[in-house]
Amino acid sequence: LVGTRLISNFGAQPPGFRAGQGRGGAAGLMVEHCLPALAVTNQANRLLGIITAEDILKVMLRGLNR
Repeated sequence: LVGTRLISNFGAQPPGFRAGQGRGGAAGLMVEHCLPALAVTNQANRLLGIITAEDILKVMLRGLNR
């Protein structure tokens, strides 16, 4: 399970991404830590969702097709 692997690799606090930081920040964290996905949190550290490398790629490809 991905969640189990993240916790075992990073302890209790795996790298997270705050909503509104931009795709570039998420992509950078994913590359830096070799992650297929990141938790997206709000200011109170509440989980809002998960962003995957595929999600970022889809948005980037849509931008190229405009």
